[in-house]
Amino acid sequence: MKKNLLRGTALTAAALLALSLTACGPAGDGDDASPLATQESASDAHMAQSTDPLQMLSHGSDDGFYLSLMDMTRGSEDRTELMGYIDYAQARAAVLCAQPNCTHSDESCPAWRGIWGGSAWVLPDGEHIVTNTGDEDSYTLTLCKPDGTVEKTLCRTADNNVPTLADSTWLYCVVAPGGSIVRVPLAGGDPEPLTSLNAYDVEGCLGREVLYPSYGSEEQADGTSRSTLKYTACNIDTGAARTLLEVSYPSGVISNPYLGEDTLYWYDPQGDTLVQVDVRTGSETRMPLEWEFGRGGCGEIYQTTISAQVEGKLIVDQYGEDGACRAVVDPADGTAAELTMGYVRNGHSEAVQILAQSSHGLLVKYENRMVTRDEVREDGTVGEMDIEKVRLALIAPEDFLTNQPNYRDITPVEGFDGEFVC
Repeated sequence: MKKNLLRGTALTAAALLALSLTACGPAGDGDDASPLATQESASDAHMAQSTDPLQMLSHGSDDGFYLSLMDMTRGSEDRTELMGYIDYAQARAAVLCAQPNCTHSDESCPAWRGIWGGSAWVLPDGEHIVTNTGDEDSYTLTLCKPDGTVEKTLCRTADNNVPTLADSTWLYCVVAPGGSIVRVPLAGGDPEPLTSLNAYDVEGCLGREVLYPSYGSEEQADGTSRSTLKYTACNIDTGAARTLLEVSYPSGVISNPYLGEDTLYWYDPQGDTLVQVDVRTGSETRMPLEWEFGRGGCGEIYQTTISAQVEGKLIVDQYGEDGACRAVVDPADGTAAELTMGYVRNGHSEAVQILAQSSHGLLVKYENRMVTRDEVREDGTVGEMDIEKVRLALIAPEDFLTNQPNYRDITPVEGFDGEFVC
């Protein structure tokens, strides 16, 4: 079972949209087919029904991480984004361009993304990535080699199809805005709407099942309401569904679940317990938490988010009326130790953000600050421009878990007056 650590990159967890899969029927042949795919390839892909296990897509592999780079060398009025890549072994960022002698300064560069930006996801075969780029008229999904060399255009549509899952035949995308799910043949062709799935936000998969939460509220007899959470596993081909977790808790309190490798975790705010559900069998256990530090500085806690799992330990963030705290929780015994590494951003404390995990360690964002510099504008006047500077680094899991800030900084692109877009 694969889960995307960076799910917030594709669908932000801050505001989940109900994915209402109503539909238009599958794309037709002939005049309705995409002009960017041959009729033969689209037809063959349509007939193929994959039985391969689904895999969640992410922005990285064990070797590196794909991200956007913001180029501000021409000023804020002529900014652009370039596709970038972080090589873990070298701890260095580079523009994702294999074109000889390229200056990366205009649309002739394959990494050029203009003001619209773009993202890249690693496909299950490990030998390809798929990029999603846009302009003022359309969005394009492109199949590329890991170095960014284009192999083929998969489709171009008016909708923003965000790659989320894949198997050996299909790419499964969440459409933004709107939230429907479509599948795109990896051979190239028009997106086909899926009507078998009704999800809030795809967070993982198991075999051919897609795992996702849905949220709501229920009115009580006394006129109050309670928040509800239902976590579902649904077969993407047949629509057959099973419930993994169904709970309710007081309104005004937020508790976000976390999907690990084989276990669904949820913090129960009513009992201060960690709920663990085996996603294969559906069996549930509850573990009381033993906090090894005081949380009085947070005030009344209104939100708990399990944001990551490192070396089997859960990273738990809690937010209260007076502040926030972070803990590393051992799901085996419920002990919760304090994590203190962080930074100050615009006067507010921020926790170090885990972007990816690999055999090279954790890729983290550990600084985010605004700097001001002069710029010459198009009319010739000189003004000030604010640039957000982000620092990324690799850190060993054991150092992260024990509050040892032994960072190995990621070297930015040389001569690149811009920053990472995370």
